[in-house]
Amino acid sequence: MGTSGSFNWTLNRDQIITSALRKLGVLEQGETPAAQQITDAAEALNMMVKEWQNDGVRLWTLAWTTKVLSAASSEVTGTDGKIYTCILGHTSSSENKPVTGTDYSTFWKERGTTGGAWANATAYLSIGDFYLPTDTIGIERAFIRYNEQDYPVRIIGWGEWFDLSDKSNIGRPLRITVDMDLAPRAVLNPIPDRTDYVLHYLRVRKLEDFDANTNTGDFPERWLKAVVWGLAADLAPEYGVPVEERDRLEAKSGAYYFRAKARDMEIVSSPFADPAYSVDND
Repeated sequence: MGTSGSFNWTLNRDQIITSALRKLGVLEQGETPAAQQITDAAEALNMMVKEWQNDGVRLWTLAWTTKVLSAASSEVTGTDGKIYTCILGHTSSSENKPVTGTDYSTFWKERGTTGGAWANATAYLSIGDFYLPTDTIGIERAFIRYNEQDYPVRIIGWGEWFDLSDKSNIGRPLRITVDMDLAPRAVLNPIPDRTDYVLHYLRVRKLEDFDANTNTGDFPERWLKAVVWGLAADLAPEYGVPVEERDRLEAKSGAYYFRAKARDMEIVSSPFADPAYSVDND
């Protein structure tokens, strides 16, 4: 008898929900969940997976990304007739106008040669900062490539960035800070002194949602049991499952969860590692 030659079997959203409800005893084999059960369970499923990401379940969401630092910083003429270079990207307003704005020095530095007229409500750019893809959670590693040579860039937090004595100095970037606002942005220090640097960074992206019934999980198949049993444990109180049974579900889902997570960590250190774990058969 020949093998299938196929490796793509998985579970979609509604199959995960159906399997979880069967483990709760809510459904019999072959039964289909009601529409409201699907809606409630899909909400719980998405919340559970989002919460997992807070716990570092994100190995497979690392995305290698490059940024060519080719957009030169904006330059304008200040009200004092001097030329100012943008050192932090922003939308202009009277508060940041050089040099009459009360906080203009956060965004402008007296430097440059080709200043034009400053305009209100205008997006001014700095080569030293840029917006990241909107699904970014953070940056794990980074380096600058220039003239066929790679130079490490250190990830720092805002606390260390605020402690820098000169945030507007220029040179080859040594540090990068991520502003995790609704629109995540990276800030480089020193501000790049060239437009032919290429920043390479390893970013962590968000897990994709279960929006439709046919959506499959944004994770490897080794996480399927953790997802099914985790959802069953999460839904158990809503279906009046006794406390002792809920404890069993929590223990089992936790075992599958930590096995899958540990396996991810083992893959990082050795692709051949396969530690043994004890999980009851189901």
